[in-house]
Amino acid sequence: KEVFVNGELEQRRGRKLRVNDQINIPELSMTITILEPSQEEIEEHLKEKEEKERVAELVKQLNQQKRKSNSLSWYLVMWLKQLSIQHFRNYQELEVEFHPGLNIFLGQNAQGKTNILESIYFLALTRSHRTRNDRDLIYFESTDFKVSGQLQRETGPLPLEISLTPKGRITKVNHLKQAKLSNYIGHMNVVLFAPEDLQLIKGSPAGRRKFIDIELGQMKPLYLSDLSQYNHVLKQRNSYLKNSEKIDATFLEVLDSQLASFGSRVIYHRLEFIKKLEAKAKEKNTRLSDNKEDLSIQYQSTVFLKMEMI
Repeated sequence: KEVFVNGELEQRRGRKLRVNDQINIPELSMTITILEPSQEEIEEHLKEKEEKERVAELVKQLNQQKRKSNSLSWYLVMWLKQLSIQHFRNYQELEVEFHPGLNIFLGQNAQGKTNILESIYFLALTRSHRTRNDRDLIYFESTDFKVSGQLQRETGPLPLEISLTPKGRITKVNHLKQAKLSNYIGHMNVVLFAPEDLQLIKGSPAGRRKFIDIELGQMKPLYLSDLSQYNHVLKQRNSYLKNSEKIDATFLEVLDSQLASFGSRVIYHRLEFIKKLEAKAKEKNTRLSDNKEDLSIQYQSTVFLKMEMI
């Protein structure tokens, strides 16, 4: 169905509507005018928002009480029980059963110990920590690979699966195909320690942003969504400025507005994450340095930031 906004055919997604905008759908003989909400509607919306926040806080408190009452089950709230690999790196096929406690891999050099860890990382985050070239991950002369596993969670077992094919990544949660990678990431949380982690301090800002994207994306799917939307709008805006012979100021203003909206949300998520990370890291570093060092972590941006927003 064709949709017209203020008399112009609408072909974009995510456009923000303003008061007095008119939407027309000829096929349905329908015209809609965006009206300013009444005071009663605003108050009703605020009450609904307040109630949702109250319930969310109640659930948070109940979860905290549960963790304190059963600390052992909290540490084992999620663990990988079984791993299956097909055509990944040097493994044509491999099945591994894990213990809920500590698991140690022993073997000669270049036998594939790190490849197993890499497959677990890929199963969780749909990407490798060692290479950006997916072809490097595929077994000799194969065209695809599959990594699957069974998580043991407090609520029961949860099967995960990811395949890399010539058509791209295919992810499944509980045997159901996921339409978006952001719907898949976050079911299995992993923390990787590798020599490359030193680049968080010594390396470029891009490496630190990547670290935030990976860690925060596992904990907060909304962050992945906002980041994806920001990158999409940025790409669309750059392409429009590069390829258009005549710039439509109104259309560019819409893109700028969307870019600012998603960009500010991405920054807010990062600031919130850095603040929590600093509190945890400061505590650990004080203990490790025997109270001789005071660690601080700051988010530096070219965008003017109001720290009181958190």
